[in-house]
Amino acid sequence: MSLTKELEEQLKAQRDKLLDLSGSNRLVDFKFKIKENARSQNYLRIVDEVPELIIDKLNVDKRFEVVPNTKDKDQEEPYSLDLTLKSQIKESLPQYKDFDIQTNEREPIFSRTCDKLFKKNKLELDERGLNSLCISVGFLRWFEEEKSNSYREYFSPLILYPVQMIKERSLNGFQYSVEASEQDTNLNVCLIQKMFIEYGFKLPELELDEEGQPLVESFFDSLNKILKKRNKDAEGPEWEVKYYSTISNFSFRNISIWWDTNFFNQNEENGWGVNPLDEKELLKDFISGIPSSDIEPLGDMDIRQDRDEQNQNSNTVPKLISDADSTQYKVIVKALEGKNLIVQGPPGTGKSQTITNIIGALLEKDKKILFAADKRAALEVVRNRLADKSLAHFTLDAHGKSKGNVIESIKSRMNTRIDSFDQSKYVDNFKQLKEIRNQLNEHVNCLNEPLEVNDESITLHELIWQDVKNKIILNDPVKQEFLKEAKSLDIEIIDRAKRELLKPKLNQYAKTCKQLIEANFFEITKKRDIPETESELDSLTKTSNKALGQYKNIKKDLEAVEIDWNNISQIKENNLNTELEIYKDILETPISPEIAVNDNNLEAISKIDVLVKKREEKELFLDTWITPFVKSNAKFESLELLLNDLEENFKQTEKFNNIGEFIDALINVQNSIQVVIRNLGRNSKEYAKSITYGKFRSCIKLVKFFKNDSISETSFKKLLVGTFNNLDTKLIIDSLKILQRNYQLSEKLKSKNINLENVVDIGTERFGKAVEDIDSAGFLGCLFDKEFRKAKVLWKSISSEKRPKNLELSKIYSVCKKYCKRLSEEKDLNISIIGLDNLKEIAVEINDVEKFFESLNDVENNFLEIDNVLESFQIFKEINFENNEVDFPELEEIQIIKELTLSESLEKSSSISSLLNNKIISLGEEPKQKIYTLNCQSLEQIIDDLKDFKESVNDLENELDVSQLFEGENLEFTLSKQSINNILKLFGNLSTEEFPENLSVNLTEESINKAFLLLNKYLNIKNDQKIFYEILEDKKLSSFIKANYEDKELEKISNLNINEILDILDLLRITSNNLGLLLDYFRDKYSLEDLGINKGIEEIVSISLESGISASLLFDSALLNKISEKASLEIKLSRYKGETLNQLKKQFCELDKDFIENTSTYLNNNLYKPNDDCLVEAPSQGRSPKLFTEGKLIRHEEKKSKRHLPLRLLFKQAYQSIINLHPCVMMSPSTAAQYLPKKTDIFDVLIIDEASQMKPEQAFSLIARCKQMIIVGDQKQLPPSSRFEKDYTTDEMLEDDVDVEYSESILELADKVIGSKNSLSLGWHYRSRHTSLIDFSNYYFYDNKLTVFASNDVGSQVVHKPVENSQYRGGVNLPEVKAVMDALLEQIKSDKEKSIIIATMNQQQESEVNLALEAEILNNKMLRDFDSKHQGNLDELAVKKLEDIQGDERDVVIISTVYGPDADGKITQMFGDINRANGHRRLNVLFTRAKHKVILVTSLRSSNIKESKREGPQILKKYLEYAEKGEITDLDRRTSGSTENPFEESIREALTNRGYVVDAQVGSGGYSIDLAIRDPNDKSRYILAVECDGKAYHSSYSARANDRLRQEVLEGKGWNFFRIWSTDWFRDPISEIDQLDKLVKKLSASNP
Repeated sequence: MSLTKELEEQLKAQRDKLLDLSGSNRLVDFKFKIKENARSQNYLRIVDEVPELIIDKLNVDKRFEVVPNTKDKDQEEPYSLDLTLKSQIKESLPQYKDFDIQTNEREPIFSRTCDKLFKKNKLELDERGLNSLCISVGFLRWFEEEKSNSYREYFSPLILYPVQMIKERSLNGFQYSVEASEQDTNLNVCLIQKMFIEYGFKLPELELDEEGQPLVESFFDSLNKILKKRNKDAEGPEWEVKYYSTISNFSFRNISIWWDTNFFNQNEENGWGVNPLDEKELLKDFISGIPSSDIEPLGDMDIRQDRDEQNQNSNTVPKLISDADSTQYKVIVKALEGKNLIVQGPPGTGKSQTITNIIGALLEKDKKILFAADKRAALEVVRNRLADKSLAHFTLDAHGKSKGNVIESIKSRMNTRIDSFDQSKYVDNFKQLKEIRNQLNEHVNCLNEPLEVNDESITLHELIWQDVKNKIILNDPVKQEFLKEAKSLDIEIIDRAKRELLKPKLNQYAKTCKQLIEANFFEITKKRDIPETESELDSLTKTSNKALGQYKNIKKDLEAVEIDWNNISQIKENNLNTELEIYKDILETPISPEIAVNDNNLEAISKIDVLVKKREEKELFLDTWITPFVKSNAKFESLELLLNDLEENFKQTEKFNNIGEFIDALINVQNSIQVVIRNLGRNSKEYAKSITYGKFRSCIKLVKFFKNDSISETSFKKLLVGTFNNLDTKLIIDSLKILQRNYQLSEKLKSKNINLENVVDIGTERFGKAVEDIDSAGFLGCLFDKEFRKAKVLWKSISSEKRPKNLELSKIYSVCKKYCKRLSEEKDLNISIIGLDNLKEIAVEINDVEKFFESLNDVENNFLEIDNVLESFQIFKEINFENNEVDFPELEEIQIIKELTLSESLEKSSSISSLLNNKIISLGEEPKQKIYTLNCQSLEQIIDDLKDFKESVNDLENELDVSQLFEGENLEFTLSKQSINNILKLFGNLSTEEFPENLSVNLTEESINKAFLLLNKYLNIKNDQKIFYEILEDKKLSSFIKANYEDKELEKISNLNINEILDILDLLRITSNNLGLLLDYFRDKYSLEDLGINKGIEEIVSISLESGISASLLFDSALLNKISEKASLEIKLSRYKGETLNQLKKQFCELDKDFIENTSTYLNNNLYKPNDDCLVEAPSQGRSPKLFTEGKLIRHEEKKSKRHLPLRLLFKQAYQSIINLHPCVMMSPSTAAQYLPKKTDIFDVLIIDEASQMKPEQAFSLIARCKQMIIVGDQKQLPPSSRFEKDYTTDEMLEDDVDVEYSESILELADKVIGSKNSLSLGWHYRSRHTSLIDFSNYYFYDNKLTVFASNDVGSQVVHKPVENSQYRGGVNLPEVKAVMDALLEQIKSDKEKSIIIATMNQQQESEVNLALEAEILNNKMLRDFDSKHQGNLDELAVKKLEDIQGDERDVVIISTVYGPDADGKITQMFGDINRANGHRRLNVLFTRAKHKVILVTSLRSSNIKESKREGPQILKKYLEYAEKGEITDLDRRTSGSTENPFEESIREALTNRGYVVDAQVGSGGYSIDLAIRDPNDKSRYILAVECDGKAYHSSYSARANDRLRQEVLEGKGWNFFRIWSTDWFRDPISEIDQLDKLVKKLSASNP
């Protein structure tokens, strides 16, 4: 890929970010559908109008009221959504002539939607100068194929006519109107590109008439022709034009930039003449994102205004039209040098002021400037500053301005007239300024330039103030004489290093004797083994102090528990631990820890014990499953009712094992009856219904027997008749069984082909003999046994078959014997009723004799007559039991339905089973199973047991409630006798008598818990005692103590009496407090000798002891006197006087301010050119105004009041004349892209403000048009995001639900391309009138590098207003909204002059606060007046979300943090965008908007936010903490700092001695006031700032900073100043202090 192609691809990727062709863009997919019950919508639908007539009338300055739909839904025809075009009007109807725009929306959606459209457009206008509100005329209805033969429908607006909405109060609320915005009418560019890129479909152009107005109908005609051809050729649904019209907001801010950044469109009509990438290497680097080699380094940065301007004149010096601090001045100088710059401007550091100065200075150098910012406020602030300097007419503000606004600006410039200006006076002013500045700087240099004395560098300032300090300290006349005596001593000048070493040693040595005597401190020197080195002594005293501290802590604890040291010493640790374990066991029981253990409570426990025992006894009779039913009366009643029903419906004679069987039997009965009746014929059914259940059951049993058995019906009936109510039933059963067995034997013999008749003939005896003979025959019996042979021959008599083997033969003969025997028994049977033959026949047929007689027994129990039995049998014999449907189990005998008819039985069994089953099931699964298995005969006993148990539980519960001795849930069920016994046992185990008496008192009179806590305190004290003795056993301390108690021969220190130990420790404590004194005593004399200093030392010490003046101060005075003589101090100071310096300073300030003020007039005079010089006279292109260019076009347009040429054409055809009139053009990236000619380097300098919020792709075409760039912003503030560029259409979508894409900013990209070496930072913070408003951000975001000027009071202006009743839900916190309104009204009531802005952390809360604010404005005159007062400027009362507040500032900022506990008190850790990347940068912006005060209305506490790695929540947590405490907890802050040098400390001390509270180095970050005196009447504020002309003054960047700027800033914050001049204080410091004292008193009296 070629380099050009690669660059083109990179540019395309960047440009694609600008154009949203997706369905989320309403310009592509305008969604008419709204959610049901929606509160509002995103559009108003125009009906019953002619769009062209509306546009025509709007163009001639008409305003249309927007009206809702008031038609009766039921009685009137609805409006047609398709509008009529101008050419289609057949008659001029009244609605076409009025000044209303009829919409289809009804109230209340109409008003809510109007308000929504109005606010969104107002926000876009205020923030970015973009008018987003348009009347859309015509929609393209088109389709996109999503999958085969499936199409998605789209509606896209075609013509967009920009309008503005006006909101006015009316009697019924608000009235909404629209008027022309005087911006160009355009086609939907997104739709044009979508159609062309994705479908190759080109929409026709929107042609303009002579006056530049759109020809609407001509466009639609052309489009319809194209669509007709397209529909003919393409598949799918036809595309068509729908003549709809809406009023809606559209987001197209980046569309013009997308067009403008197409650098490769040289062949297009409105394309770039030359590709900027062919001419600008720097632009290539920006697109590629690589460091540029085309950047000239900044060069020398040692820039000092005083020095650098010394050799310049008024013509060459940078033309500053506003003040500039040192950091700003460097930026201005480098900008004028033509360097490409990055300017980092933290909040409130004067970015706008710096840009204003840069623009003024560049204009003076005849540079053409493009000043660009996305937000309107950024440009407006600079333009206002230029207007204040009368230079605004050289600028053209086209940021979102209408055609009329731009033409009016041009007209105003052409009508401007310039007053005369005395240039010579301006030159003289600069010369005087330089001269005075030189004199002030000479004074500073004289005092602070180093001098060499004895190879040592020292300044006059140091000499002066060391001497002044001594004079202040020794202001007593007597001591002054001693000081003079010391100065007269002849001492050696020693170097500074030795001097500093000498001072502490000399003082210590001089003091030692006197202090040892006065302190009566010789005792320590007499002690044995006292260390003589500092480390050893320090170690010893630290250990002893540690032990003493431990003792004091123990002493406090002992006093708290009212016992002494010996009491606690006597307690045995084992006993203490054992007792604590018993208490812990007690606390784990259900006994209440808050009761006392005394006789009354023990008696009450005994009562409860009796009741628990009673309950446990009753509980033995219950199954565990029953217990839950006595926990609720409702459940108990349900169970009791069920058991009573069971008892009532079940008789004692029933044979069921449990209730489940009983219910199953009832269910079986109903199923069986239903099945049987269903399978009978009609006549049989009637019979069956009348038969009793008992007969039915027995008969069915009989029939089932018959069906299942093999007996024939004839034999069955014979047997039935013969046996029914027969007393010989047993005989018949036995006979049948005999006959069956005989039959079985005969069949067995027949199976072996045995002749039964021959068997009978042979008889029982012969077969028996044969069996015996065969069985007794031996191995050879078959050969020799005669009887055996006879037995075998017998076979031939009974069978013709082959004789079997002997064993088998024996078995057959045995069967034959049995058969013969039973046959003989048959003859003895006496069956007279049935007859033997019949009985034999029955025996052969029947299978189950027992089953028959069992069935017969049932029949006999239910039937009296055999005929009835036979009749019933005959009826029920019809049932086919082989059918699965009637395959039911045996029916049980149930007494309660036995005598009922089948119909009655069916009903009875059904009702009882359903009732019982449903009740059981309702009790739950486990109880159901238990009840099913319950013994029915025991129901009455169960009920009685249940009642007894419930009664015992109730008794226990009542006693527990009365006594309050136990804690826990359901104790009436769970409290056990064993548990109570365990508690009593634990009570008995307590050994209270072994401990101090107060333990017993706590236990018996207070509570178990208090006694337990007291024991713990004993243990803690005991442990602390152990630590105390462990410290004493330290090797060095132990050795020291033992050495001084040798007579006691101690093994352990603990053997000593505590008072003896304390005597030693207290002595060592005093030693530790006087450690230096003791060490001096041992070593100072020797160390002084080691330094080799002898001359004058003894004299100094002698004077010190006599006068009480420190030896080091006397030595200093003597030494300074010698050095001052060598440095000629007196001679050099004679040239300066404080009064003269003050006069010079005052003169300098006045001249400096005048010079800057006059620079504006100078520029105005030098920049102005007559109109004829500015307006280019281009050759005529024709007589039509459309063909006019340059000066001719401008003169034509300025004469018109309306229907101006579109700005795009105006800039295209008259650019050179416009830039001559307005060499500084102010635009947003989008307006620049839309209006400026597509040519490179048409501007000399590009200045981008708020660059951290501008995307690189928005800046590329700006860079292309400019030679030099200055990019201004703050990387610690908001980056660009996509949240509000896209037009989301879902009203209910939460802000937190929208994905936010954060982009690299042009500022960050410039850092890569231009490089950090070409980056400068502004450093002085001006915005915050109180340091507390910037301290937080300075610390957490700017490493405390900002120069912050101190506040004139001590407290914090971050006011914390917690919201107690938070109800956060769905992004809204309504109680916090109310709290915000209360804070707002309270602030206005206290100060109506200060401007206010309300900031919320999300969009939902912003909406709610806006609603509340509007309602309050309507009802509250004070608020209404305040709102009106601040409207229409940068100080207006506004509500903004976090995303929109960058660039704003107000006196007071009210912050609603929104997030907090919901109605249930739950707090999530999701804080919207704060949780996301760059959330902390958002907060930095939010926290730095206030000038005077931040009111933090919050439902959060810092403790609510958990620690996490996300920066946003942690910064929020820290700020909440900051607001709660009024200080930064992470920062080691000082209420009053340390003085920077001895003379400041001496002044501070002198003022303190006079009763003043004086703080040193007041301020935070970069600059501090040397000394600040607090107001005697109000210690929360300062009354005077004292500044010294010392090192800080000398190191300042210029006289302007020294003598004017800083002081003016501080005076603006309420400070009064007093300047200390070293010269005056050297001569008479006491007089100067008196003068300072008088000034403080005067100021204090004037501010009582």
